[in-house]
Amino acid sequence: MSEKTTIVKGGFRATLAFLISIVALIFAIVAFNRTGGEPDLKAQIRDLHVKMKTLKKETAERVNKVRQETAKTLERIGIEVSKEELDREGIKTGEKVPEKVPAEGKKSGATGQQGFTASKRSIEWCKINGV
Repeated sequence: MSEKTTIVKGGFRATLAFLISIVALIFAIVAFNRTGGEPDLKAQIRDLHVKMKTLKKETAERVNKVRQETAKTLERIGIEVSKEELDREGIKTGEKVPEKVPAEGKKSGATGQQGFTASKRSIEWCKINGV
């Protein structure tokens, strides 16, 4: 009769792959412990977290500073544009507004000179000249 052949599960290749994976796992554990392990990793994470917070704070301060400088610059530009518009209308920035002449506008409860409300033109003149 013929002999029964037995099938070996896994064979040589599977055993070799298993041994190589165990050796690789041992190398990974040794390398992890040599680089400091988990405690050093947690300490590095804490340090990076603190650095991130300080950088975030510094960035916010710098952004606020840039916003303030931009606001000042835009305000100066607005004043210069207003001066140019007043010059086109014939009002000079150093000139005084006459007191007896009523400002443009309609009569209302909130009165200006001689019972008239102040116009945008006279308000701009006052802003520019610091009155």
